[in-house]
Amino acid sequence: MSSTNLSAQSTSPTGQALERLIIYANPAKAGVGDVVQKIHAWASSRNLTICLTEDLASLSNGWPRPAEIYPCANHTTSPLRPGGSELLVCLGGDGTLLHGARRFWPLYTPVLAVNMGSLSFNASVDVEHMVSAIEDWEAGRAGISERMVLRVCRRRDGEVLNEAIVLNDVVLSKHSDARLIHVELRQGGELVSGFAADGLIVATPTGSTAYNLSAGGPIVMPTLRVMVVSAICPHTLAARPVVLPPTPSVQMQFVPHMGRRQAKLWLDGQEEWPVEPGDKIEVEADPLSLRLITLESFRYFSRLRQKLSWSGKIIESRDEDQL
Repeated sequence: MSSTNLSAQSTSPTGQALERLIIYANPAKAGVGDVVQKIHAWASSRNLTICLTEDLASLSNGWPRPAEIYPCANHTTSPLRPGGSELLVCLGGDGTLLHGARRFWPLYTPVLAVNMGSLSFNASVDVEHMVSAIEDWEAGRAGISERMVLRVCRRRDGEVLNEAIVLNDVVLSKHSDARLIHVELRQGGELVSGFAADGLIVATPTGSTAYNLSAGGPIVMPTLRVMVVSAICPHTLAARPVVLPPTPSVQMQFVPHMGRRQAKLWLDGQEEWPVEPGDKIEVEADPLSLRLITLESFRYFSRLRQKLSWSGKIIESRDEDQL
């Protein structure tokens, strides 16, 4: 892959001897069963082991070589083994990738995110290119796109209540009614600002095209290592998105105001934590990156033009007498 390809910003790994495929999928997606059978047929010809979540276990009925089965909800165990001989395949779309990243972290192996829905930003490999992408990775021909993830911790009186990672964003927001909340943001102990808003987003570059974009935040190349902070519907025209370095960590704290005693924290828009006055939310860059397998043909800005309906065209001006 050309080192001048800024759209991919990826590197090519050395060849890997593949032994296992771990399949993570959204079982509600139409066609998941057919895709799993396609992977199985290819893996069987290579004598590879396949691991499935228990909600996909029935798909392996009748296979000559039984699949390894692992629990869906138990985040304390993982089928991943450090060593470079396996691959995690996520079938679905961006949402499946986000959930899978939290489910399997730390991810010692690259991830092949296969798009089975609408046009995705990050699940960039289509089903028809899935097998060739695996073969390219095994042969050392595939690109790897390094993505920063954020580690989130909620503390109360110094005690850790929750800890997780996010690939897209962490959002501190109002609890249930329409009134705004007050949030203080610090980095490394220094006050950045206080916000009166519907909430505050701390996003990764990968997540800059998600909720951050809807809130008026900037689009950031996904392979950079920065944090993007955007207020949601701030109660002032002076509040602007800011881009912060990955270290030191940032701290968010919900400030009680006008009787408001509760807020909530969203992880990638999929997992919710309750937040009370005095809770401290710390967000920092995890030292380990998510490694996404990309095809040679993948171009980030091409994906942006498709997803965001950018025209990318310059219309020539005409003299008034030609109108």
